[in-house]
Amino acid sequence: MDYNILQGIYVFNNRYTFTVSYYRVNNFITGQTYQNPDRLEMVSKNFNIDYSSSLQFTATVPVSIGKWYNANYVLTCYKDRYKSSDWYGYSFDRSKWATMLNLSNTFTFSRKPMVALDVNAFFRTPTIVGLWNYNRQWNLDAGLKCQFLKDHAVVALNVSDIFESGMPLMKEKFYTQRQTTDVRFYRRSIFLSFTYKFRNFKEQNAGSVDTSRLGY
Repeated sequence: MDYNILQGIYVFNNRYTFTVSYYRVNNFITGQTYQNPDRLEMVSKNFNIDYSSSLQFTATVPVSIGKWYNANYVLTCYKDRYKSSDWYGYSFDRSKWATMLNLSNTFTFSRKPMVALDVNAFFRTPTIVGLWNYNRQWNLDAGLKCQFLKDHAVVALNVSDIFESGMPLMKEKFYTQRQTTDVRFYRRSIFLSFTYKFRNFKEQNAGSVDTSRLGY
């Protein structure tokens, strides 16, 4: 694959961020299942298409109310395109505009002891990935954290994909191809943890990975 990326970032008032980006990947490697018309067989393999491209407009707005509420709102509008001149003898050139919204919220109920609730929400309009059509999807995660014993002890309760809506319904309708994949009901998880930090422990902050392109 051959990556070509162009990005411009504008920061207003040292707080609000506006980003315009465009990338094009020539010989884009993708996986797309294929129903063999001659026998009862599903072919699944990676192959190259001509290119994939994406034009994105993103606005990031931080919000805070006193000392009890902090949030980060990220709105992205983008157009994805996938083009192939030979896919099992067929050709396709597909593109679609979509909108994605990420909300990260922290509610602090108490400072001593520290009691905070994190609520993360995600919404995306219908989009495409190759020949797949993704329906509208949304997700809600929540986590409650309590720090005590001079912040050395931490009890945390996290629930991900509360409504089991984080994965989209995927459909393909292209010539003789008719496929539907539904894995929306297998991602909810509940995690309870207890952590104790000894006095000589120094926490290292690792940089976060940008997964917004994948819808997380």
